[in-house]
Amino acid sequence: YLDTNNLEFANLSLKKAIRLNSYDPLTLLLTSRYLDLKGDRRKILEILNSALTVSKQLGDKQDLKVTKSILLSLINVTANQHDLTTAKKYLTEFENMKGLTYEDIKQIQKVKKQINIAEQNKLRLAIPTAKK
Repeated sequence: YLDTNNLEFANLSLKKAIRLNSYDPLTLLLTSRYLDLKGDRRKILEILNSALTVSKQLGDKQDLKVTKSILLSLINVTANQHDLTTAKKYLTEFENMKGLTYEDIKQIQKVKKQINIAEQNKLRLAIPTAKK
């Protein structure tokens, strides 16, 4: 439902998933995506951090695809909030995960490029221009 932007049915499905297990990393990840699509972004970072914590607590039982998606979401959210230091922290954590796929490596390269561009733009804004 989230992929088709059907927020009404997504909301119903998420409510059911939360009733079943409110501390499931995938449920938390999907909840953050729902809130993003809805435009209610206040709690997204908190929810994603909870999802990452819960996912890590699962140890060997964690779903690595879900953990990777959580990390990518955290990278994107923090980078969009101009918190590049935190975005890089999550990026490093993603890079250090076991069993990265070719798609994961491509995603890492894409995110690194975006962070580098954001850093360059930040530097440009910080450097005062000389007046004639």
